Amino acid sequence: MNNFSMPTKVCRFFHQIWARWFTWLEKPFSLTFFTILVSSFVFMLSINGSMSLALASARLLQAQMCESVVADECIGASVVFPVRKGQVFCYTVFDGLPLGAVVYHRWYHRGELSTQISLKLSEPGKPVYSFIQLREADKGPWQVEIVDGTTGRVLGVLMFSITD
Repeated sequence: MNNFSMPTKVCRFFHQIWARWFTWLEKPFSLTFFTILVSSFVFMLSINGSMSLALASARLLQAQMCESVVADECIGASVVFPVRKGQVFCYTVFDGLPLGAVVYHRWYHRGELSTQISLKLSEPGKPVYSFIQLREADKGPWQVEIVDGTTGRVLGVLMFSITD
């Protein structure tokens, strides 16, 4: 009969496994194979980890619907726009997206996609915006989905209305 306690048995078990593993690693071929395997895993982890970290850090700093954009500033921010204004802008500022990244403004009228506008980020912190021309038929509820072009993740949604 064995008088060892359970923690002692567990420690002995892992010690035996470690000893066998270490013996296997002492063989030249095994050590080389193990080194290549671990290096490949670390490399894949660093590439995938850094990409997912960069993509996860993308965030929308500012999003507004505006009457116009002048000198990269949103003018006349609102959620209700009269059709007589002739146009409406979706103004956005991002953080954590690399230069050249693409974002989409998906414009929906009464729940149906009206247009999707692709925008490329040219400078860190520089606003990007899109706009539509207004017609009488555009009255009613609208929304703009702001989407990361790389991941497809919706970063924000703006809702507004076009009235008489």
